[in-house]
Amino acid sequence: MKAYRGIIFVIVVSVLASVATAYWNGTLFQTSFTDWSDDSQYYNARALSLLHTGSLGEDQAQFRRPPAYPLFLAAIYGVFGERIAVAWVANIALFSLSLFLLWWLALQWLVGMRSYVVPLLCGLYGGFHYYVFSVGSEMLSVFLLLVLLFFLLRYRESQEMRYLILFGVAGGALALTKPIFLYAVPILLGGIAYQMRQYKGSLRHAGVAFAIVLFFVGGWAARTYALFGELQTERSGHIVYTRALYGTLSLRDAGIHLLASVTNDYVADQLFPGYGDDPVATRLGVMRITAFRELRADGYENKEIERILFGRGVSEAMRHPLMFAAGAVPLLFDLNTPENFNGFPVTRMFVGTRNTIAPWQKIAIVLGIRAMWFFFLAVVVTGMIRAARTALPNIGPLVFLVAFANISHAFLIIPPEPRFLVPVLPLYVMFFVMGARAIVDKLSKKSII
Repeated sequence: MKAYRGIIFVIVVSVLASVATAYWNGTLFQTSFTDWSDDSQYYNARALSLLHTGSLGEDQAQFRRPPAYPLFLAAIYGVFGERIAVAWVANIALFSLSLFLLWWLALQWLVGMRSYVVPLLCGLYGGFHYYVFSVGSEMLSVFLLLVLLFFLLRYRESQEMRYLILFGVAGGALALTKPIFLYAVPILLGGIAYQMRQYKGSLRHAGVAFAIVLFFVGGWAARTYALFGELQTERSGHIVYTRALYGTLSLRDAGIHLLASVTNDYVADQLFPGYGDDPVATRLGVMRITAFRELRADGYENKEIERILFGRGVSEAMRHPLMFAAGAVPLLFDLNTPENFNGFPVTRMFVGTRNTIAPWQKIAIVLGIRAMWFFFLAVVVTGMIRAARTALPNIGPLVFLVAFANISHAFLIIPPEPRFLVPVLPLYVMFFVMGARAIVDKLSKKSII
């Protein structure tokens, strides 16, 4: 009971901190549906459409996004009322449950007070608070990924099939929230089937779990095909095409982008004037929009355009394979960029703003933030390496998910926004604590972990 008091305290403090952040950045006052735009507007529109018309109304949107979060919103709006505050309360619940699950995971490798440090650091991180008081799929995806790991580790302990069945349900829901994780699920299942190959039922259990995931994803894809003639859960042709365009960049442009990704667009603009107003991501986005409009002018429908852009993207990637692959390096830095309390990455900090601050001061601030973040990432990597070298039991899935999220986004999406890594951010914190203990261990010459 005493242990539970500790995590309850961590959860209460974290929720209060997220409320304070939402008050400070003004999000707490965005209580109307009209206050929200972009992805939030899409999710709300689809949820309200389902409640009022019985259909998600996906045909009204230019790009189709994953369905799980709109369905989740529709469920809670239908039960508790159509108010933004309902989405916030649901996110707070998901946030609290995620911190509890993170504590449970930490207990597998960290003892005593150290197990509370992981959820506490995660709960106090201001960049994480933004997603608690927002209307987006990030908190749901964090919760589902931690549930996925919970059932996976429970299966490792007990070999009970029910845990892999629940793993399959969580995996299917996660794939319909963040489709990229669909490709991680079979690897996780294959890994556990191999590690437990001495147990005869493991392969059969893994097959059942994967069948459940395919039922979720395949069922929705079949429904989408029946309605719109597209066998997919999300339109991705424009995403693949834009990322493939990176291969067409000159070495100079790629080099400037690398500089910007390590520092930010303002710093790059100081050395290469004009870059701040026309960064690589914007330039490639304009090329995609131009191609889209040209195809629309030729009479193609959205689904046909997506199919054409996907084909063009594959062709471009094959035509410039080295530059396409090299682009993953700066995109990894773009992914691993710190965010402020408003959910904005440091990438665009000071571009066209704060003219009263001297340029050298702006550069110093940016480099200072980057230095602290790179230190954090270095400790995270240290923790991952230490965990892998010491063969900590059951740590493999966590290492894999962090690596998978980084590599897959770096090779598929531009610009790869830091929010794409939010589902694995709690795992970053886990490895940060492990890395910090490894460093202390080395300095003190004592066995701490």
